[in-house]
Amino acid sequence: MNKLELTREMNTVEDVLKDNGMDDNQTLLGNFEHEKKMIADFRARVLVVGAFSSGKSALLNTFMGGEKVLTENISMETAIATELFYSPEEYAVRVKLDGSEERCSIEEAKQKNPSDCLKYQFYLPNESLKNLVDIILVDMPGYGSGVKEHNKAITQYINSAAGYVYVTSADAGTFDAESQLFLDEIQNYSPSIKFVLTKCDKHTPSNIEEIASSVKNNIEYVLGKQVDLLETSSRSEDAPEKLARLFSSFDPDELMIGQLGDRCKRDMEFAKDSLITQKDALQFNSYQIDQEI
Repeated sequence: MNKLELTREMNTVEDVLKDNGMDDNQTLLGNFEHEKKMIADFRARVLVVGAFSSGKSALLNTFMGGEKVLTENISMETAIATELFYSPEEYAVRVKLDGSEERCSIEEAKQKNPSDCLKYQFYLPNESLKNLVDIILVDMPGYGSGVKEHNKAITQYINSAAGYVYVTSADAGTFDAESQLFLDEIQNYSPSIKFVLTKCDKHTPSNIEEIASSVKNNIEYVLGKQVDLLETSSRSEDAPEKLARLFSSFDPDELMIGQLGDRCKRDMEFAKDSLITQKDALQFNSYQIDQEI
């Protein structure tokens, strides 16, 4: 089901409510209008996650053509979630903790202290981002850094995830216990998770085969199902193409249903119950008058 089909279903239920004299139920109708706006505005946020220094930012820079838009090897104290949008004009938006926004250049955003921000939004005239339909990639702070700000950023943002790309560095050698715990947590928010083993260029093919097998086995142990593991490196010539295919393999309509479907279903079920209650109230029970007659 896509945006148009889901909106059409909600419009049908809304029309039935109005046709049956429930125009005054502003709470219910207001919920429908709110959900329809969320559907129309929906763009799937795919969070690129992984341990600190696993190579997430480097991969995203490679995907966007190699320019170092995102700072690589960032210090633990200054990392912050960064959303990536296509725009003909290049600029950044700093979204403050109180919800207010400050527009600036991308370089200015990088130089400012992020302690007062929830996240950054980078708007870029980048064709790779333009080709991602209804998908917003988000470069997340790494877990396992031991820095309070990292954990806070992940906690604040994690509920907004429609999907994940989980990046593991081949340098780690395996998918360790901390990584398994983090994976076990995020699958509660979305089952749409894809996996990348990066920094493969720094190891021999036989070593990578061994590492990839270990990582894949541990991931499948946590999830209880088979997964695909993309092996690449930010320096590989075919990395941009591989990453483009990976990011494009997310189905935004499927992610929309996963994130908004239960809310819409709940509102439609409530509408159905309201109509049944109204119908029952209108049914005429003649027993009492029959007894009086």
